[in-house]
Amino acid sequence: MRVILAAALALTLFACGPRRTSKTAEDAGTPDIGSGDAGDSGAPIDAGLLGDAATPRTPVFDVPYDESAPGDPLRRLDVYPQPTGDGAPVVVWVHGGAWAVGDKRNQLTDKRPFFASEGFLFISVNYRLSPSPGATPTPEPVRHPTHAEDVARAVAWVEAHAAEYGGDGTRVVLLGHSAGAHLVSLVATSPTLLAAHGLGPADIRCTGALDTEGYDVAAVLADATGMLRTTYLNAFGEDPTTWVEASPITHVRAGAGIGAFLLARRGTAARQAVTNRFRDALVAAGVPADIVAVDAYSHEGVNDAVGRPGETTLTPALRDFLAGCVR
Repeated sequence: MRVILAAALALTLFACGPRRTSKTAEDAGTPDIGSGDAGDSGAPIDAGLLGDAATPRTPVFDVPYDESAPGDPLRRLDVYPQPTGDGAPVVVWVHGGAWAVGDKRNQLTDKRPFFASEGFLFISVNYRLSPSPGATPTPEPVRHPTHAEDVARAVAWVEAHAAEYGGDGTRVVLLGHSAGAHLVSLVATSPTLLAAHGLGPADIRCTGALDTEGYDVAAVLADATGMLRTTYLNAFGEDPTTWVEASPITHVRAGAGIGAFLLARRGTAARQAVTNRFRDALVAAGVPADIVAVDAYSHEGVNDAVGRPGETTLTPALRDFLAGCVR
């Protein structure tokens, strides 16, 4: 059975191609696994985006953000400096991949020039991953809260070091797709994750969560079967108390300083319903929260749409949202 599950996940992951807009198996109940494909190579951005020859601003790859583990490639980030000027707002991007696969350089071909053109310092982070579902068990597999703790630590590094790359650490935006959408939502709402680094939700200007049902992990696991259940248990374990703690919707409170949210919504009725419930919880707590419907896209297609030239559904909504929250 473990071999079959692992093979099923691998087949679905490698089926993820760029710019696919057809419906996928995810709509039938398989897990958040977008962003697990190879994407682009992370090669330096075009020279025209780097400023003039006298003041080059080239990307800086594989910067350790955890001093306790400087050699761990999953605790590193890539910095794509704003080409001109200093004091730029910062986008921190968190990849998806079922909390088990993916990389900080996946599918950035359109994102890098888009965020540069919008005036942002763009930073893409890795985080420690759970084993692929069905893989040979390890004595201490990565589970929640490790993924989110890593993202919170990366955010703390960004706030402390953004100015070294032309950024403004007081204007930080979190964006993520799929599992990354869950993680940025949790870091932006949790009272403890950023607090471990002397920060809090008020230190995040706003958060964009692109196509996840992980806003309520406990609700997902209450009904999930098959590969969806296997994937969530692989990331969050068997304890229902942990499921509640891992759910961003659990932490939404009035007066907590939570910044504005933009939620990209698509997929099954149940998937859209949990997005609606999270939006409603945010609004009830006095947090500005909007939904952009991306029904025309597959799960992978949502990720691919971000910043794509000529894209008219998600990118304009994201552009307006970002402009409003960092002005």
